[in-house]
Amino acid sequence: AHPNTAADVIKACEKLTKPSKNVTELLKAAPVRELSFNLTKTGQPRTLTLNRTYNFEAALMQLTGVEAEDQYDTCKKHTGPFATCVVSDICSGGSCASCHYNSEGKRCSFRKEGSISKHRQ
Repeated sequence: AHPNTAADVIKACEKLTKPSKNVTELLKAAPVRELSFNLTKTGQPRTLTLNRTYNFEAALMQLTGVEAEDQYDTCKKHTGPFATCVVSDICSGGSCASCHYNSEGKRCSFRKEGSISKHRQ
């Protein structure tokens, strides 16, 4: 089963035998939103595959980070997994959670700009 709630993601992260430093730090933050997903071409909500460190981090970023005022193209076009554009100071090198997912952070304009603080609401 694919995780689709904050509780599902947190439970999966807590089961990791060797969580990354970023996962450990992100787990310390309280979730401020539930997960909301973009739709696939068939109209179904996208699903998370928690099979790599970046995906665990992206899911936790989405739950605990700050919604960006401006959205990157991936978020504007709804091509990433998440319906909202969320950033976090804890990890990702400045990319949003949707871009961090599946190690795609390099494509994110937030990372290229070098600072996420100006994207905070």
